[in-house]
Amino acid sequence: MNDILRSNKPIILIIEDDEQHRGFLCELLQVTGFNTIAAKDGKEGVMLYKHLKPDLVLTDIIMPEMDGFEVVQTILSYNKEAPLIAMSGYSKGPKSSYLNMISMLGADAILNKPINSHKLIDTINKTLKKCKPDNNMAL
Repeated sequence: MNDILRSNKPIILIIEDDEQHRGFLCELLQVTGFNTIAAKDGKEGVMLYKHLKPDLVLTDIIMPEMDGFEVVQTILSYNKEAPLIAMSGYSKGPKSSYLNMISMLGADAILNKPINSHKLIDTINKTLKKCKPDNNMAL
C-alpha cells in the first residue's frame, strides 16, 4: 500500500461488489498504468477514500451495505471536487434512470456495463485531466 501512495501513477479506487468484475477492473487499470485500490462495497470504499484520498473513484451503483448513490453523496461531502465515475448494468428498462440520477448527484461520468475497456480508459483520462488540468496524466 505504501508503494502505491509513493508512486507518481494516479490512484484509482474501484468500488465493485462483484469479485470477478472488481478483479478484471483492477488488472485492466494496472496494466494500463494506474495504481488501484479495491473495495467490495460502498461502506468499505468510503472508508478507503477517507484514508487514502485516491485521484479518482470508479463505483458501481447497485451494491449491498452502501449503494453508489450514497457513495457519491458521501465522498462529495468530504471533497466536492472528487473525480467520480459511476457504472451500472442497468442501462435499459425501468432502472436505466440510475445512471442519469447519479450524474445529477455529481458523478463526472457514467458508464454502462459490460464495460468497454477502451471507453473506460478514455473516460478515466478525460476525467482526471478535467479535474486536474495542471497535470498531464493522459496515458
